[in-house]
Amino acid sequence: MEEKVYEIGGRKFVQRKLVWGQAKQIIKEIEDIELPSEFTPKDVLKVLESRLPKLISIVLIPEGESVRTKKNEEMLEFFEWEMSLEQTIKVIEDFFVCNPIPLWLDKVGAGISKMTNDFGKSSEKETGLTGTLQSLQGET
Repeated sequence: MEEKVYEIGGRKFVQRKLVWGQAKQIIKEIEDIELPSEFTPKDVLKVLESRLPKLISIVLIPEGESVRTKKNEEMLEFFEWEMSLEQTIKVIEDFFVCNPIPLWLDKVGAGISKMTNDFGKSSEKETGLTGTLQSLQGET
């Protein structure tokens, strides 16, 4: 997806796919929150109401700045007082377009499942080999 540009309080901000540093910051902010399995951007708004300015300051990048060098704390206060509710909802909707989290979770789940299955197969081979060795030792 191409980047999304927003004008908020006379300044321009950009939203792109998350980089790992942003993902870690977001995880830290929301790790204690539970969302229902089916949710809309408005549901997210209700659950994250007090944290939204902080999360948006992590996601949006001032135009012309780097994600690494932006000043989240300054942006936090700016968004809290300059960003409309409509803009907030639009940023949330665009976030899920830019970052297909359910798809990521499916991929991670599939990877973990494959690792678990591969580990189980290794354990089965070890058990079979161990049993064969033990029976051979019993014959001597």
